[in-house]
Amino acid sequence: MERDARRLDETARGVRTVLCSVRTHRCSPLKPPRLSPRRTLEIATVLNMSGSGAYIAVVAVFLVYTRDISPTAAAICILVSTLGGKLGALPLSGLPNRFGGRATYTATKLLAAISMAAVLFASNVVMTGGLLLIYSMVSTVGGAARNLLIRDIAATDSAVFRARLRSLGNTGVVIGSLFSAGALAWDSKVGPLACVAINAISCLACAAVVFGLRIPAGQVVDPPEKPDETRPATSLRRVLSYPGTLRFLCVTAVFSLIGPIMTYAIPLWVIEFSFPRDSWPVGALIATNAVIVIAFQVPVGRFLSSRAEPGAMLVVSGALLAASCIVLAVSALISFSVSLAIVWAAVTIISLAEVAFAAATTEFLFSPAVAAHLSRTSTLVTIAASIGEALGPSLLLVLCLRQSPAGWLVLAVLVAMLAVFYHYSRDRRPSDQGRSGQRLAASVGRDEEDACN
Repeated sequence: MERDARRLDETARGVRTVLCSVRTHRCSPLKPPRLSPRRTLEIATVLNMSGSGAYIAVVAVFLVYTRDISPTAAAICILVSTLGGKLGALPLSGLPNRFGGRATYTATKLLAAISMAAVLFASNVVMTGGLLLIYSMVSTVGGAARNLLIRDIAATDSAVFRARLRSLGNTGVVIGSLFSAGALAWDSKVGPLACVAINAISCLACAAVVFGLRIPAGQVVDPPEKPDETRPATSLRRVLSYPGTLRFLCVTAVFSLIGPIMTYAIPLWVIEFSFPRDSWPVGALIATNAVIVIAFQVPVGRFLSSRAEPGAMLVVSGALLAASCIVLAVSALISFSVSLAIVWAAVTIISLAEVAFAAATTEFLFSPAVAAHLSRTSTLVTIAASIGEALGPSLLLVLCLRQSPAGWLVLAVLVAMLAVFYHYSRDRRPSDQGRSGQRLAASVGRDEEDACN
């Protein structure tokens, strides 16, 4: 009897426990699951690049059509704002290490949103150029902060995760480009203003998402803070003194013309020569570029990560860039619709060049030899890329933006010669590449010891 009584008592306690848990479950509010750090940064990237896609597609048209300035003045404005923004960001390159990647990235996106909103009310080209300079500067600092976030979130596969972010970012570019194409088709003066406003809103949304990003404490990578903040000029000179790195950065500066060709030269080439009747193809061409990058960026990033040969991929990028310039030269010999089709083919080729170029620079940036010095390496790559991005519009205006194939052919020859030179000058032996990376890391390490002493 006692045994049966104990069993009944245990059964009653079990039933009460189940009923209590069911009652608690019904009464407690359902909490939405917290997004993982990777998914949060992916969402922020799509939001940010949606606005950037709309803005990139119309920046040249915006300056020429809504501010009533000449293409020459637009090139100068882009030159000053881009170069000034990149150089102005150098003294601020230590902010991500001091305040953290999340806080710095959030603050820079807020400032970017404010500067873009202010562009809508700028009354002259000087004020517009100053606001674009601020936008370029905070975007550069934000890019360095974003690299720190990527390193902390994906310490074991930073290059592959960055390739995925770039693919998702170009998904956003497609969305923005489609919006810009519709806006330009609706009104060539109001459309660019709407695209700038969309960029400001997307920067604000990106800041809100990144602000909610949380990285587990045990997942954060502890960088060598003290060496990075002590005598940085000496450390940069020591890294630049390594021949392989210097060659890579010099070629990167020239191949960065991919950006100005896509965002400045091709839009003006289309509305001035290939298809002057309407401006809708500009957004469609930018969308084509984004779709190609989405399709190929991650596979190429995975391939290069397994091969660890950023130099070879940089040569491939140069060959494709030269081929696209030759195709653009052919388009100068033909008029209207056929010319537009040829330009579309050139955009396809230059998009593949962009994929190869981005994969090469990413692999270099996160390679084991320099990954421990991510802040310095990001600064060097930013400086190298900013040279081509800043000088590109002026060079393209003088050399290529005329109804003649000569300029594009000259540019194709220069790029091809540089790619051939880099191919035969780089060290292609894997064992030597490993020893070269060790020598670079050792030289930076010795400099850090000297700085600490």
